[in-house]
Amino acid sequence: MANRSHLSLLRSSVDDFNTWRKEDPRTQPNLSGANLAGLVLSGIDFSGANLEDADLSRCDLRGANFDGASLNGCMFEDATGVPDFNESFTDLLRRSVEAFNTRRNFHQDEDEEIDLSDEDFSNHDLSGANLSGCDLTRTDFRNAKLRKANFEEAKLDSTKFAGADVTDATFDDSDDIPPEILLELVRSGYTQLSSCDLSDQDLSGLDLTECDLDEAILVGCVLKNVRIRGSQLRDIDLDCATGTLILVEE
Repeated sequence: MANRSHLSLLRSSVDDFNTWRKEDPRTQPNLSGANLAGLVLSGIDFSGANLEDADLSRCDLRGANFDGASLNGCMFEDATGVPDFNESFTDLLRRSVEAFNTRRNFHQDEDEEIDLSDEDFSNHDLSGANLSGCDLTRTDFRNAKLRKANFEEAKLDSTKFAGADVTDATFDDSDDIPPEILLELVRSGYTQLSSCDLSDQDLSGLDLTECDLDEAILVGCVLKNVRIRGSQLRDIDLDCATGTLILVEE
């Protein structure tokens, strides 16, 4: 439900709304479900706004800024000035994560899979990118910044993550991630390993002390100099694993 004060500012004038945005940049406008049909909103700053289920039908949106806005269920029927994204998803992602995410929001009902396979995003800052459901087969994210990126339901086949920063990134359950990719993610700081199957992988030298290893399967793994806490060993399957663990005090 829309915030009444935010809605009142908007209805007052676009200038008043934009001035408030500049004076209070940390507050994200909540206009969810608002009926804004037919309004002249040219030049308005909707960046980061919650416009879910809002009605922008027949609005004049020329020059409006929708970067990072949440647009799930937002209606644009007969509106003018709706952004026309001529760039490919690949070029948009290279140029601006916000522009990429915004285009995804505008096209959220399309069934077409976003194909980013074989693309090279190494060393790029893609923090916060919504890559859910994308085809990332053989995509190169080596040494990229991927903080808070969303990889849920993405195709991760031969995807490269070596050296990437995946802090707070979200993935499918670890047992659905191919082992060789999961291992790269662990080396890059990924910690959600509950129920994962890393059987027969070489984990030598890894620091697993911050990992969730509940019911993890490490059968046949090489564990030379792997750092781990004693309490983590209770629910791990280490059958036939080799190497000497380094037990870290709790």
